Amino acid sequence: MTSRISKFLIIFTLLTISCKNKKEEATPMWNPSNSDISNWKEDALTKGDTNAYYNLSKDYMDSSYDDFLEVALTMANKYEYHLAFSDAYDCLTNVNRKLGEHELKPLNEETRKLAIDMLKRGAEKGNIECQHKLGELYIEGVYIEKDIEKGNKLIKESE
Repeated sequence: MTSRISKFLIIFTLLTISCKNKKEEATPMWNPSNSDISNWKEDALTKGDTNAYYNLSKDYMDSSYDDFLEVALTMANKYEYHLAFSDAYDCLTNVNRKLGEHELKPLNEETRKLAIDMLKRGAEKGNIECQHKLGELYIEGVYIEKDIEKGNKLIKESE
């Protein structure tokens, strides 16, 4: 019994010492340079580079990258990149979102039509976020003709 306790104490002491001796590793922060952002933007806009687009979207989510809507619309319209449709919708609706209102309500008619078009096209491309949001719009019958069957089908496809 004493040898078991001794072994336990030795192991416990070694673990405690090794844990205290570990240096904390610094977590690298996402802090791209302006040059990186410019290069990513150019590559996304001129080449449809999805990796550059991903980096821009990450930067946009971490800050407030004002030019991201232009990139999202270009990636959606020119390159038909499925993720860009939902990003474009989010950019369009987040600009004027007010607490307690439907996200499309504060938009003018032209912007609202563009946002819904992004959802429709993204849903056709298989983007699950677009399918789900569009399905909700069909079920609600808000800013789009009410079609509960179509809405439920889109939501089911997005799961």
